[in-house]
Amino acid sequence: MRHPGLYIRPLEPRDIVPVARLLDESLPHDRVTPRWLKEKAFADSDYDSALTLCAIDGGNLVGFAHGVARPLHAPVRGWFKWFAVAAHRRRTGIASRLFDRIERVMARRGVRSVSIADSVPNYTMPGVDPRYLEARAFLAQRGYAEGEERVNMTCPLTTSDWETGDQEDRLVAQGIRIIRAGRTDLSRALQFTRTWFPSWTPEVAHCFLREPISLHLAVEDACVIGFAAYDANNPGMAWFGPMGTHPEKRARGVGSVLLKRCLRDLAAQGHAEAIIPWVGPVAFYEKACGAAISRTFMSVSKQLMAERG
Repeated sequence: MRHPGLYIRPLEPRDIVPVARLLDESLPHDRVTPRWLKEKAFADSDYDSALTLCAIDGGNLVGFAHGVARPLHAPVRGWFKWFAVAAHRRRTGIASRLFDRIERVMARRGVRSVSIADSVPNYTMPGVDPRYLEARAFLAQRGYAEGEERVNMTCPLTTSDWETGDQEDRLVAQGIRIIRAGRTDLSRALQFTRTWFPSWTPEVAHCFLREPISLHLAVEDACVIGFAAYDANNPGMAWFGPMGTHPEKRARGVGSVLLKRCLRDLAAQGHAEAIIPWVGPVAFYEKACGAAISRTFMSVSKQLMAERG
């Protein structure tokens, strides 16, 4: 369906509040704020105005789609972080026009695989919430396929003081210290993640932008052997992670202490619960902090054809 008065343009700073409102109204299982939108858009190192578009009709915002291409991936990968159309304008082709334009730009830039939401390291969610039925139907019509299930867990923060003194004493007896990262720890923290957890290096680097630094380290013989972070992604929303321990240093309780230190910090910020996103070791978090699965997502993706000419 054609809309003579409809035009599409890149996101501008003045759009942040109305776009956040549109997303919030369109995503009832999420709470989209202007601060969150700014962090996902303008604060992303791969932000591209040609992939972040508003649909305007009669001076009013009626649609939005936010894409990103990450050139460090080989081949280049693309994502849609968010998309929404005003309720009274859905099923009129607006979302299709936004996707057509963004997918064409992605294809010209070498993107061959496009996924929804899970745009690591600066991502919104681990995938598509299956409760968003209209979005799933739209994506299926465009050839996007649903894949693996992923889960978030939630940990109540008011049921414990997250004291780790005794556990830390036992680790000290083994030559392992648990510390909050300081400015001088940036190099060795990133060296550790680049070696053992390279996909999490950008998120760990983000922790050094927070005040206080939102990263705790396990150190043995001056070498980092483990880390745990919070506010690395989606800051201010009580997100825990990522976390990792050297493969040869596991089963000593290092991860449990690192986790609890981060939860103590989140509790001190005034949060009642912490979100542990995109969880792999569900049993670990159930045992270590009483977390429970609170939300499920599906990976959603498709392949793009190369642009001709």
